[in-house]
Amino acid sequence: MPPVPQVKLPHKSIHSRLKAGRNVPKDDPARRVESIVVRKHWTSVCILVATTIFLARPAMPDALDAAAQANISETITTSMLLTNGEAVRFGLWNFNPNDYFEIDNDQFGSADSAQLRQEISVVSLPYQWQTHLPGSDDELLVLAKLAYLDIDQDIQVVASDNPGQDELRDTVISGELGGAWRHHIDRHWRVTLGLYSHLLHYKNRTRYKTEASKPFAPVLDGVLTNISVNALVAEPTLTVNYLLDAQGAQWNFFSDYHYIAGTTYGAHIEAHKAKPEAFFWSNGLRVKVPTKAAFLPAQDLWLRAARVDVGGDMSHALGSTHYYEAGVAWLVETNDFMGILDNIGIGINFNYGSVLRGGSIIFMFNEK
Repeated sequence: MPPVPQVKLPHKSIHSRLKAGRNVPKDDPARRVESIVVRKHWTSVCILVATTIFLARPAMPDALDAAAQANISETITTSMLLTNGEAVRFGLWNFNPNDYFEIDNDQFGSADSAQLRQEISVVSLPYQWQTHLPGSDDELLVLAKLAYLDIDQDIQVVASDNPGQDELRDTVISGELGGAWRHHIDRHWRVTLGLYSHLLHYKNRTRYKTEASKPFAPVLDGVLTNISVNALVAEPTLTVNYLLDAQGAQWNFFSDYHYIAGTTYGAHIEAHKAKPEAFFWSNGLRVKVPTKAAFLPAQDLWLRAARVDVGGDMSHALGSTHYYEAGVAWLVETNDFMGILDNIGIGINFNYGSVLRGGSIIFMFNEK
C-alpha cells in the first residue's frame, strides 16, 4: 500500500489575512498556501482528501464513495452556476486587476485566479420565447438552452516536492428546458416564477503523470477519476424586479433566487449515486443609459453590480459563501437589422471574493 500523503492546512492567522485582503508580502507563506488552494479546487481537492481518508481509515469503505458523491454534486451544481450567464461572467481575456490599478487587494484577483479563469471554457446557447397571456399584462416565458463547461488543469493530484504535474479535465454538457410566469404588480414592480429542468452529462479524464500520484490511480480510477455520470436536476427560480426611469437612465433593481436539486441516474456503483443540492441568490442593480451618435444605431451605456450568495454543494468550489460582480459595457441595438439579436456589446467585468476573482474583457449579446 502506498504511503498516505500529508495534507497540511494553512494556519488560521494566515488564512484570515488572505480573507481580509490585507497586504501580504509575495514571499509570505500565505501566498504559497493560497496558490495551492486556488489551483487545487473542485476535483483535485476531492481526490487528495478522499485518498487520504480512504488509505488512512481502511475500516471505512464508504469514505471514498462519499467523497466521490460530494465531488459529483459539487461539479454539477457549480457547472449550472457558471453556465447561468448572470451569476459569473467569463470573458475573451482575463487579468489580475492588481497588476493594472495598483489596488494590492488579493480579493480583487491574483495571478493564480486569472490563470484559473483561463483554464475554464464556457459556452451557453439560450433561446427564450415570451408572450402575453390573454386578458392580462402577465407574460409566459419559455426557455431552452444548451451549455458546455470545460475545466482543463495541470496540477499535482498528490502534493509533492518533485517537479511534474498531472492532467485533469472535467467537462459538463447540459440541456435545459423550462418556463416562467411573470406578473406585473404595477409599472415598477414585477415578479417572475420559473421552473426549469436540466439534463447533464459529467465526464472526468485524469492522467496520472507524477510518481507521487501514480500509485493511487488503481484506487481512484472508475470511482473518483476517469468517470462519466448523468444527472437530472430541477431548478425553481424566483425573481423580483423594481424598474425605474430616472435621471435619463433605466434602473433595474433585482433579486434573483435559484434552488437546485436533483439526482444522478443510471449509476452502476454507489459512489456515483449522488443527489446534488445547492442554491445561488443574486441581488443587485442594472442600469442602462441611452446614448446617441450620428449615423449609428441606438446605443446604451450598461452598468451592473451584484452580490451573489451561494450555498449547498457549490460553496466549497467557489471558496466562499458569497462574492461580488460588477461590470460596465457599451451596447449597440441590433434588432432592426438582426432579428435574433436585440443588442451586442463589449465591456469589462470584475469578480471580487471568490476563487474566480479578477477582471475580464467580455463580449455580450441580448443583454437585459
